[in-house]
Amino acid sequence: MRVQIAAGSEFHKKAMEALLQDCMKKKSETAKNLVVKRALKRARMDDGRGDEDREGSDEIEDQGTTVAIWLADPSVVGHRDANNNWIWNERARRKLVVVHLRTLDGIAVVVYPYLPVGRNIREILGALEDPDPAAPTIPPDWTHLRTDAEVVAFLQMTESKPIRLLVVLHRATRGPPNTPPPNPLESYFPVDKFEPPDEYDDPAEDSNAAMHNIAGVA
Repeated sequence: MRVQIAAGSEFHKKAMEALLQDCMKKKSETAKNLVVKRALKRARMDDGRGDEDREGSDEIEDQGTTVAIWLADPSVVGHRDANNNWIWNERARRKLVVVHLRTLDGIAVVVYPYLPVGRNIREILGALEDPDPAAPTIPPDWTHLRTDAEVVAFLQMTESKPIRLLVVLHRATRGPPNTPPPNPLESYFPVDKFEPPDEYDDPAEDSNAAMHNIAGVA
């Protein structure tokens, strides 16, 4: 092809350009696939399942962890009790989900479909024990989940059945600002930490057909 291109063949020049474009497209797709695989591998490592526990790991990940979640909105009065505590065990607001990746992002992914418009995740709380019958809406012991390591530890330590998570939301943009955490050592997630991923349409193409069209051949 180099000889024909050097001789001034437009046909071979277009064919070479089409071939290069096709190769670069495949290279880009391979790179994207590698990024996804590495991210999943990192999540499994954070979950405590490395190469030594690779056998059967896909089956475990597919099964996931069943969790009951409640969304708590600071601007909704009914989400708190008379003592200003969050209400956890309200049946009407309970959502049953399956967490496949034991990370903060793994929790956020299953919460996305239930987020109201204009809201995002401010805090994630996990119940370490079942609610006391004397106070059925509040667990006697709970903890903040701020890192992936804390998520793994919580899921291994909690004695709550089902596993309970309370997801506190950011206030509406037009509403009053978020109040500071009651404990100075605590912090809320940034407003944009759990922004849902942008989706785009990347239809599959017939590489051979594209090359033929560019080169101008049947």
